Amino acid sequence: MRGWRGTPAVLLLPILAATCVSFTQGIGAGQSVNPAHAYLYGRFMVDRAGGGRSLGVALVLGCADGRQYTIGMEQRNEIQVIEIVPARCSLDEILFVNGSEKRGHAYPAPPMNRSIDYLPGTAYYLGDFALRTGVDTNMVFITTQTKLTWDFMPLDGRYPTTTAEMRRQFPNLASFQTEDGQLAPRRTLTPGDEGTKPDGPPLSPERVATLAPFIKHVYPTPAACAGSCGRGQCLPFRGESGPAMACVTRCNKDADCPEDLACNCPTAEKPPGACQPIATTPTDAMAGICLSPIR
Repeated sequence: MRGWRGTPAVLLLPILAATCVSFTQGIGAGQSVNPAHAYLYGRFMVDRAGGGRSLGVALVLGCADGRQYTIGMEQRNEIQVIEIVPARCSLDEILFVNGSEKRGHAYPAPPMNRSIDYLPGTAYYLGDFALRTGVDTNMVFITTQTKLTWDFMPLDGRYPTTTAEMRRQFPNLASFQTEDGQLAPRRTLTPGDEGTKPDGPPLSPERVATLAPFIKHVYPTPAACAGSCGRGQCLPFRGESGPAMACVTRCNKDADCPEDLACNCPTAEKPPGACQPIATTPTDAMAGICLSPIR
Protein backbone atom coordinates (compact mmCIF):
# COMPACT_ATOMS: atom_id res chain seq x y z
CA MET A 1 0.00 0.00 0.00
CA ARG A 2 1.15 3.55 -0.62
CA GLY A 3 2.30 5.71 2.24
CA TRP A 4 0.13 8.55 3.53
CA ARG A 5 1.37 12.10 3.20
CA GLY A 6 -0.24 15.22 4.55
CA THR A 7 0.62 18.83 3.90
CA PRO A 8 3.53 20.03 6.07
CA ALA A 9 2.65 20.94 9.63
CA VAL A 10 4.13 24.41 9.95
CA LEU A 11 5.02 26.00 13.28
CA LEU A 12 6.22 29.59 13.54
CA LEU A 13 8.69 30.59 16.25
CA PRO A 14 8.51 31.81 18.91
CA ILE A 15 5.46 29.65 19.75
CA LEU A 16 5.80 28.93 23.48
CA ALA A 17 8.29 29.00 26.28
CA ALA A 18 10.81 26.18 26.06
CA THR A 19 9.75 23.06 27.95
CA CYS A 20 12.06 20.07 28.19
CA VAL A 21 10.77 16.69 27.01
CA SER A 22 11.91 13.46 28.68
CA PHE A 23 11.95 10.52 26.26
CA THR A 24 11.30 6.91 27.25
CA GLN A 25 14.41 4.81 26.69
CA GLY A 26 14.02 1.84 24.33
CA ILE A 27 15.42 -1.59 25.13
CA GLY A 28 18.62 -2.91 23.58
CA ALA A 29 18.66 -5.69 20.99
CA GLY A 30 20.14 -8.22 23.41
CA GLN A 31 18.35 -7.04 26.54
CA SER A 32 16.40 -9.60 28.55
CA VAL A 33 12.62 -9.25 28.46
CA ASN A 34 9.88 -9.82 31.03
CA PRO A 35 6.86 -11.94 29.99
CA ALA A 36 4.83 -10.07 32.60
CA HIS A 37 5.33 -6.84 30.64
CA ALA A 38 4.13 -5.64 27.23
CA TYR A 39 6.32 -4.22 24.44
CA LEU A 40 5.65 -1.56 21.81
CA TYR A 41 7.67 -1.41 18.61
CA GLY A 42 7.94 0.36 15.28
CA ARG A 43 10.14 2.53 13.11
CA PHE A 44 10.34 6.23 13.86
CA MET A 45 12.45 7.62 11.01
CA VAL A 46 13.63 11.18 10.48
CA ASP A 47 14.60 12.65 7.11
CA ARG A 48 16.39 15.94 7.68
CA ALA A 49 17.21 16.65 4.06
CA GLY A 50 15.40 19.97 4.37
CA GLY A 51 17.39 21.04 7.42
CA GLY A 52 16.19 21.27 10.98
CA ARG A 53 18.73 18.80 12.33
CA SER A 54 17.48 19.06 15.91
CA LEU A 55 13.79 18.91 15.04
CA GLY A 56 11.70 15.88 15.91
CA VAL A 57 8.36 14.53 17.05
CA ALA A 58 7.43 12.63 20.21
CA LEU A 59 4.38 10.41 20.72
CA VAL A 60 3.04 10.59 24.29
CA LEU A 61 1.11 7.53 25.51
CA GLY A 62 -0.93 7.95 28.70
CA CYS A 63 -2.15 4.89 30.59
CA ALA A 64 -4.98 4.24 33.03
CA ASP A 65 -2.44 3.31 35.74
CA GLY A 66 -1.04 6.86 35.62
CA ARG A 67 2.16 5.98 33.76
CA GLN A 68 3.24 7.91 30.69
CA TYR A 69 5.60 6.90 27.87
CA THR A 70 7.15 9.34 25.41
CA ILE A 71 8.51 7.83 22.18
CA GLY A 72 10.91 10.08 20.30
CA MET A 73 11.49 10.09 16.54
CA GLU A 74 15.24 10.39 16.68
CA GLN A 75 16.47 7.38 14.72
CA ARG A 76 16.51 6.68 11.00
CA ASN A 77 15.33 3.33 9.64
CA GLU A 78 15.84 1.56 12.95
CA ILE A 79 13.27 -0.33 14.98
CA GLN A 80 12.63 0.95 18.48
CA VAL A 81 11.14 -1.22 21.22
CA ILE A 82 9.93 0.11 24.56
CA GLU A 83 8.86 -1.93 27.57
CA ILE A 84 5.68 -0.98 29.42
CA VAL A 85 3.63 -2.20 32.35
CA PRO A 86 0.43 -3.81 30.95
CA ALA A 87 -2.44 -1.32 31.05
CA ARG A 88 -5.11 0.39 28.96
CA CYS A 89 -3.38 3.27 27.17
CA SER A 90 -4.08 5.83 24.48
CA LEU A 91 -2.10 8.37 22.53
CA ASP A 92 -2.60 11.57 24.54
CA GLU A 93 -0.50 14.04 22.59
CA ILE A 94 1.93 14.52 19.73
CA LEU A 95 4.81 16.83 20.61
CA PHE A 96 6.78 18.87 18.09
CA VAL A 97 10.27 19.25 19.52
CA ASN A 98 13.49 21.10 18.84
CA GLY A 99 16.19 18.99 20.45
CA SER A 100 14.69 18.15 23.83
CA GLU A 101 12.51 21.28 23.96
CA LYS A 102 8.79 21.25 23.23
CA ARG A 103 7.82 23.73 20.49
CA GLY A 104 4.21 22.78 19.85
CA HIS A 105 1.73 19.95 20.09
CA ALA A 106 -1.27 18.25 18.48
CA TYR A 107 -4.14 16.36 20.03
CA PRO A 108 -4.57 13.23 17.90
CA ALA A 109 -7.91 12.64 16.21
CA PRO A 110 -9.69 9.27 15.94
CA PRO A 111 -8.66 6.55 15.39
CA MET A 112 -5.21 7.57 16.58
CA ASN A 113 -6.39 8.43 20.10
CA ARG A 114 -8.33 5.21 20.70
CA SER A 115 -7.69 3.22 23.87
CA ILE A 116 -5.82 -0.09 23.59
CA ASP A 117 -5.38 -2.77 26.23
CA TYR A 118 -1.69 -3.71 26.18
CA LEU A 119 -1.48 -7.23 27.62
CA PRO A 120 1.49 -9.05 29.19
CA GLY A 121 3.66 -11.25 27.00
CA THR A 122 2.61 -9.43 23.82
CA ALA A 123 4.47 -7.07 21.47
CA TYR A 124 2.37 -4.41 19.75
CA TYR A 125 3.26 -2.82 16.41
CA LEU A 126 2.64 0.95 16.56
CA GLY A 127 3.58 1.59 12.95
CA ASP A 128 6.36 2.84 10.71
CA PHE A 129 6.57 6.62 10.68
CA ALA A 130 8.58 8.98 8.50
CA LEU A 131 9.21 12.51 9.69
CA ARG A 132 10.54 15.21 7.36
CA THR A 133 11.71 18.40 9.03
CA GLY A 134 13.02 21.68 7.73
CA VAL A 135 13.92 25.28 8.49
CA ASP A 136 12.89 28.17 6.24
CA THR A 137 14.21 31.70 6.71
CA ASN A 138 12.54 34.66 5.02
CA MET A 139 13.20 38.38 5.11
CA VAL A 140 10.09 40.42 5.90
CA PHE A 141 11.04 44.07 5.53
CA ILE A 142 14.11 44.23 7.82
CA THR A 143 13.07 41.28 10.00
CA THR A 144 14.25 37.73 9.55
CA GLN A 145 11.43 35.23 10.10
CA THR A 146 12.35 31.65 10.94
CA LYS A 147 9.85 28.89 10.22
CA LEU A 148 10.19 25.30 11.44
CA THR A 149 8.30 22.63 9.50
CA TRP A 150 7.27 19.07 10.31
CA ASP A 151 5.75 16.66 7.77
CA PHE A 152 4.55 13.65 9.75
CA MET A 153 3.80 10.55 7.65
CA PRO A 154 2.70 7.09 8.88
CA LEU A 155 3.51 4.42 6.29
CA ASP A 156 0.95 1.72 5.57
CA GLY A 157 1.27 -2.02 5.05
CA ARG A 158 4.53 -2.66 6.89
CA TYR A 159 3.35 -4.78 9.83
CA PRO A 160 4.56 -8.17 8.42
CA THR A 161 8.02 -7.00 7.32
CA THR A 162 8.73 -4.81 10.36
CA THR A 163 7.55 -7.57 12.70
CA ALA A 164 9.83 -10.13 11.02
CA GLU A 165 12.77 -7.76 11.31
CA MET A 166 11.93 -6.98 14.95
CA ARG A 167 12.06 -10.70 15.77
CA ARG A 168 15.50 -10.95 14.14
CA GLN A 169 16.92 -7.84 15.81
CA PHE A 170 15.39 -8.56 19.23
CA PRO A 171 15.69 -12.35 19.55
CA ASN A 172 14.44 -12.34 23.15
CA LEU A 173 11.07 -11.14 21.81
CA ALA A 174 10.91 -13.73 19.02
CA SER A 175 8.61 -16.02 21.00
CA PHE A 176 6.20 -13.23 21.99
CA GLN A 177 2.80 -12.95 20.37
CA THR A 178 2.50 -9.81 18.23
CA GLU A 179 -0.51 -7.61 17.51
CA ASP A 180 -1.06 -4.99 14.82
CA GLY A 181 -1.85 -1.87 16.86
CA GLN A 182 -1.02 0.83 14.31
CA LEU A 183 -1.64 4.41 15.40
CA ALA A 184 -1.83 5.77 11.85
CA PRO A 185 -3.94 8.94 11.57
CA ARG A 186 -6.25 9.62 8.68
CA ARG A 187 -5.53 13.33 8.28
CA THR A 188 -2.82 15.94 8.61
CA LEU A 189 -1.68 16.78 12.14
CA THR A 190 -0.58 20.31 12.93
CA PRO A 191 0.69 21.97 16.11
CA GLY A 192 -2.28 23.05 18.20
CA ASP A 193 -4.74 20.86 16.27
CA GLU A 194 -7.70 19.72 18.37
CA GLY A 195 -9.17 17.01 16.17
CA THR A 196 -12.28 17.03 13.98
CA LYS A 197 -15.56 15.32 14.66
CA PRO A 198 -16.96 13.56 11.57
CA ASP A 199 -20.34 15.25 11.91
CA GLY A 200 -19.24 18.78 12.65
CA PRO A 201 -16.46 21.39 12.66
CA PRO A 202 -13.52 21.20 15.09
CA LEU A 203 -14.11 22.05 18.72
CA SER A 204 -11.27 24.00 20.30
CA PRO A 205 -10.15 23.20 23.87
CA GLU A 206 -11.49 26.63 24.87
CA ARG A 207 -14.98 25.78 23.60
CA VAL A 208 -14.88 22.30 25.15
CA ALA A 209 -14.05 23.99 28.47
CA THR A 210 -17.23 26.07 28.08
CA LEU A 211 -19.34 22.99 27.29
CA ALA A 212 -17.90 20.69 29.97
CA PRO A 213 -19.87 22.06 32.99
CA PHE A 214 -23.13 21.62 31.06
CA ILE A 215 -22.28 18.11 29.86
CA LYS A 216 -20.91 16.76 33.16
CA HIS A 217 -19.32 13.78 31.39
CA VAL A 218 -15.75 14.76 32.29
CA TYR A 219 -12.76 12.45 32.78
CA PRO A 220 -9.17 12.93 33.99
CA THR A 221 -7.47 11.00 31.14
CA PRO A 222 -8.16 9.98 27.51
CA ALA A 223 -8.15 6.33 28.57
CA ALA A 224 -10.88 6.90 31.17
CA CYS A 225 -12.94 8.91 28.69
CA ALA A 226 -12.60 6.34 25.90
CA GLY A 227 -13.98 3.65 28.19
CA SER A 228 -17.25 5.57 28.61
CA CYS A 229 -17.77 7.50 25.37
CA GLY A 230 -18.38 6.78 21.72
CA ARG A 231 -15.61 6.90 19.16
CA GLY A 232 -14.39 10.41 18.42
CA GLN A 233 -16.39 12.03 21.23
CA CYS A 234 -13.55 12.47 23.77
CA LEU A 235 -12.13 15.97 23.42
CA PRO A 236 -9.43 17.69 25.48
CA PHE A 237 -9.67 20.88 27.51
CA ARG A 238 -8.01 22.48 30.51
CA GLY A 239 -10.12 22.55 33.64
CA GLU A 240 -9.52 24.09 37.06
CA SER A 241 -7.39 21.12 38.14
CA GLY A 242 -5.46 20.76 34.86
CA PRO A 243 -5.84 18.81 31.58
CA ALA A 244 -9.05 16.78 31.26
CA MET A 245 -11.34 15.19 28.68
CA ALA A 246 -15.04 15.81 28.02
CA CYS A 247 -17.41 13.48 26.22
CA VAL A 248 -19.03 15.78 23.64
CA THR A 249 -21.94 14.34 21.64
CA ARG A 250 -23.47 16.28 18.78
CA CYS A 251 -27.18 15.81 18.14
CA ASN A 252 -30.25 16.65 16.08
CA LYS A 253 -32.74 15.18 18.56
CA ASP A 254 -32.89 13.85 22.11
CA ALA A 255 -32.60 10.27 20.87
CA ASP A 256 -29.06 11.02 19.65
CA CYS A 257 -27.89 11.65 23.22
CA PRO A 258 -26.80 9.38 26.09
CA GLU A 259 -29.58 8.44 28.48
CA ASP A 260 -28.87 11.18 31.04
CA LEU A 261 -28.45 13.98 28.48
CA ALA A 262 -30.74 15.74 26.01
CA CYS A 263 -30.26 17.65 22.76
CA ASN A 264 -29.97 21.39 23.31
CA CYS A 265 -31.89 23.59 20.87
CA PRO A 266 -32.02 27.07 22.45
CA THR A 267 -34.62 28.43 20.01
CA ALA A 268 -36.88 25.36 20.36
CA GLU A 269 -37.75 25.54 16.65
CA LYS A 270 -38.05 21.76 16.30
CA PRO A 271 -41.18 19.75 17.17
CA PRO A 272 -41.83 19.09 20.88
CA GLY A 273 -39.85 16.10 22.07
CA ALA A 274 -37.26 16.40 19.31
CA CYS A 275 -34.98 18.57 21.44
CA GLN A 276 -35.29 21.14 24.18
CA PRO A 277 -33.86 24.48 25.30
CA ILE A 278 -31.46 23.63 28.13
CA ALA A 279 -28.75 26.26 28.43
CA THR A 280 -26.87 28.95 26.58
CA THR A 281 -24.06 31.39 27.32
CA PRO A 282 -23.49 34.92 26.01
CA THR A 283 -20.77 33.64 23.69
CA ASP A 284 -21.99 30.11 22.86
CA ALA A 285 -25.54 28.95 22.13
CA MET A 286 -24.36 25.32 22.47
CA ALA A 287 -26.97 24.31 19.91
CA GLY A 288 -26.90 20.73 18.70
CA ILE A 289 -24.89 19.53 21.71
CA CYS A 290 -26.09 16.94 24.23
CA LEU A 291 -26.30 18.66 27.63
CA SER A 292 -27.49 17.71 31.09
CA PRO A 293 -31.17 18.77 31.34
CA ILE A 294 -32.11 21.25 34.07
CA ARG A 295 -34.04 19.37 36.74
